[in-house]
Amino acid sequence: MSMDSCVLEVAFHPLYYYIDKNPVLLPKNDHLTRLIIDDAHLCLLHAGALATHSFIRRRYWILDGGNVVRNHLRKCNRCFSCKPRPLIQPMGNLPPERLSSAAAFLTTGVDYAGPFYVTSARLRGAVSTKAYLVVFICFTTKAVHLELASELSTPAFIAAYRRFVALRGHPAVIFSDNGTNFVGAHNYFRDLGRLLSTTSARLCDAATSSGTDWRFIPPSSPHFGGRWEAAVKSARHHLTRVIGKQKLTYEEFLPSDFELS
Repeated sequence: MSMDSCVLEVAFHPLYYYIDKNPVLLPKNDHLTRLIIDDAHLCLLHAGALATHSFIRRRYWILDGGNVVRNHLRKCNRCFSCKPRPLIQPMGNLPPERLSSAAAFLTTGVDYAGPFYVTSARLRGAVSTKAYLVVFICFTTKAVHLELASELSTPAFIAAYRRFVALRGHPAVIFSDNGTNFVGAHNYFRDLGRLLSTTSARLCDAATSSGTDWRFIPPSSPHFGGRWEAAVKSARHHLTRVIGKQKLTYEEFLPSDFELS
């Protein structure tokens, strides 16, 4: 059947012109009611529930017609195959660190936000360089600690991490993605622990007492780091609206007063 013939069939259908002030009352659970719904649905070329119900009401009044038409059209195989529902992946269990109570920043997630542009001085023609925010977030209290890094290298992150440890103490567990700077810092601290273990037993005990268990999420799976991704979004949201396109100096950008909670 061509499209033109279908349109003509709808236009000259007896229900199209017959508008009655006293429509025929139909029960909702009846075989005749289902046949009328199927006929109107086919004449309207598989239209939706609202259009089908509006078309039927020109002559028939179905009790609880909106729900009846909607539930009946859900059984249409043609409509279902043209608009399938995607499979929703069930959410996995949260790690135990997200559910247990502990001191602030004892379990920490870390990620980068940026880049932001900083200027070297308040002079005309000063050079602007990139800077990044290192976002540390507590898994227990959702408190956020921000540090500034001049680049994405491992030494820059280690310096920011040491400033964080000086203020918040050594975390027991750190979660992060598989960024090269995070992997480099993990290897650096691991090699440092091996070196201290071969040098002196006292230094080894001091290093292990303040040691940190570094855990990486699976590669290419940012949904595993939803806690710090939300913190990065909040940091960018507020800084973009407060600073705008203004370029601050490195000292002005130091986030000593940016701590969020």
